[in-house]
Amino acid sequence: GGMTDIYVLVHSEPYATPVHIEVKLPGNKPTPRQEKVMRDLRKAGAVAVWVDNFDSAKSIVEGLIRYNRKV
Repeated sequence: GGMTDIYVLVHSEPYATPVHIEVKLPGNKPTPRQEKVMRDLRKAGAVAVWVDNFDSAKSIVEGLIRYNRKV
């Protein structure tokens, strides 16, 4: 319980960037347990965020892909 809904590896050098996205219904927020899981993931070096719509999740992943292509 508490693990994020979407997990993606975004190619970067020298390693892939793990991206965890918690998806909530519009207006809802993560539970305290989900917040803790995301904090722990961030401490481990992952990107961990929550969104309340698909377009935001898509924008985050696309932004990381664009950023890593420039680096």
